Amino acid sequence: MNEVLEDLVAKIEDIAGDRLVGVYLHGSLAMGSFFPESSDIDVIAVTNQALENEQYRLLTEYLLARSDHPFPIEISVLNKEQLQHWKHPCLFDYHFSEDWREYFEMDPAQHFNKEGMRDADLAAHLTILNKRGRVLYGPPIKEVFPAIPVEDYKNAILADYQDCLEEMDDDPVYSILNMLRVYRYLQDGMINSKLEAGEWGLLQLPEYQSVLRKVIAVQKGDSKLLDMQEVDSLREAIHKPVKGML
Repeated sequence: MNEVLEDLVAKIEDIAGDRLVGVYLHGSLAMGSFFPESSDIDVIAVTNQALENEQYRLLTEYLLARSDHPFPIEISVLNKEQLQHWKHPCLFDYHFSEDWREYFEMDPAQHFNKEGMRDADLAAHLTILNKRGRVLYGPPIKEVFPAIPVEDYKNAILADYQDCLEEMDDDPVYSILNMLRVYRYLQDGMINSKLEAGEWGLLQLPEYQSVLRKVIAVQKGDSKLLDMQEVDSLREAIHKPVKGML
């Protein structure tokens, strides 16, 4: 993992040159809950000004070759002005993840340096980064990133929560664990990884321990089959108290 991170940072530094401010790790790896079968490497890079299209082309070329070999990489590139003049949903200059791979492979130039691109999820990513992130290159986190308003963070996680409710069948493990993350945050303000939220759920919802243990096992890389009726019951058990807090 250290080799992967070092290679990624070196490539970003090489491509961005003196425009690079820093590279920062957030997500499961930063929170000690990374599992090779189910986790991404989540990174945010900050520049002092937007990169040129040729630099984004080189970065995309690298990511298409490197991401998912062996771990998926998700990266957003923002410039300092976007952070200093924070507005939710946040502007960004570039994004890559495995979900975007096919678009870059079809026509990468369509996704370079587009003015006005915004990502509501950045409020959540930057909140986690501020709380539990890690510097891979550059100044300390507090010198680079603004404090994200609580309402912006809640707006981002509740939008994701709604997606989880509606798309449970597509990815039940992510959906259940992410719903639990939102549940815990609304209840006591704790920011958890998906695994931490799952372990909290074992205590919070003891009557659903059996199905939740299966969900956690799959998150850790087990190939267990989930009973979707059990998953749906767990979803409703989580959603009932969450509705009461909204």
